[in-house]
Amino acid sequence: MKKAFTLSFFAAAVLGAAWHFLYHLLPCPLTAVLSPVNESVWEHLKLLYFPPLAVGIVMSLRWKLAQKRFWSAMAAVLLFMPAVLLGSFYALTAGFGVAASLAFDIALYYITLILGWFLLYRLSRSGAAQACFGPLLIGSGTFGAALVVFTIAAPALPIFMAI
Repeated sequence: MKKAFTLSFFAAAVLGAAWHFLYHLLPCPLTAVLSPVNESVWEHLKLLYFPPLAVGIVMSLRWKLAQKRFWSAMAAVLLFMPAVLLGSFYALTAGFGVAASLAFDIALYYITLILGWFLLYRLSRSGAAQACFGPLLIGSGTFGAALVVFTIAAPALPIFMAI
């Protein structure tokens, strides 16, 4: 089980890095809603949603995982990682004056992904999120829909503006 989660983490990390450039390589409406179209913080949250979701689908099909246990954990992680990234990014940049840079952004992305995958492993093993399966599924689905909607019609707020 650990091996499966370790391999899936690396798959999510590589897929997320490649996903960052998807819209620039294949500019069309579908890639615009699935991958970042500009350098805003909001657009980069797609990298913590769609690539892990794709890897999660492969994981659930490839390995014998308890489906409700796994998907409740995955839904929790899909909500956890963006919250960690947003909280960390704004706390460090606005709160502590750390200058955002390419190295900072990449490090924060991978640290968040590591934390998310650790949580995915723990919740998948323990089943602790299973009791909240419905709300977690609705919450993560709503967040995914918000990623799409706010790509199409982004409000004039700093989180949606390119840095």
